[in-house]
Amino acid sequence: MGITRSQYNRAVLLFDDMVDAIAKSIKKEIWDNAIVLSIENWMNSMSSIEMLETRIQKAVESKKNKIETIIRPTVRRYIVDLESIIGEHSNNIIEQALVGFNGEVADFESDNSFTDDITFIVQSITVVVASVVSGGAGTAIIVTGPVGLIIGAIIGIFAARSGKETISSYVKMTPLPPMIKKFSKSKVYSSLSSKENEFESEITESIRERLGNFTSYLEKQIEK
Repeated sequence: MGITRSQYNRAVLLFDDMVDAIAKSIKKEIWDNAIVLSIENWMNSMSSIEMLETRIQKAVESKKNKIETIIRPTVRRYIVDLESIIGEHSNNIIEQALVGFNGEVADFESDNSFTDDITFIVQSITVVVASVVSGGAGTAIIVTGPVGLIIGAIIGIFAARSGKETISSYVKMTPLPPMIKKFSKSKVYSSLSSKENEFESEITESIRERLGNFTSYLEKQIEK
């Protein structure tokens, strides 16, 4: 016996809500509370861009260790609500979360307990987030992006005043006073705002890709 179209639609909306909620909570914890806060503190200190880069990396690493704790309540609510929608079919659907990237079965053994289901989904999402913020395109978004924006803005100030065009290394290594940094604040924060949306979108899409088997399996269970 399958599920109805109405159950399917409700379950997909539930899945979308879970992914969006998780992406927003991760964006707040890593982007707002690690990256932007590091930049704000740096703007008011006598320190170099190189020091800012190190500060951001350490702050992000610290927040990454808290991801599982942050998203676990959201995942738990998702499973509870999913069970209320599709009832007896929920165990079969949750088993599909055990399918990893490229359709390969993940190396995970489950007794179909409620706790194991939560743990696996949480761990799967944590792996995705760690990948986004630490490697690949995520590196550009997290470090090279914000730091690059600041370097560009401050180099613009120096170049305008000195006429020099090749001072990137000097600017990055030299401790800069808040007075110099304040001239770049508006440009930096404006650019960070657009990068913020890019970061949240990448988190969202990466989670959808990882857990996409939920919705594809659900669709196959619709009664004909």
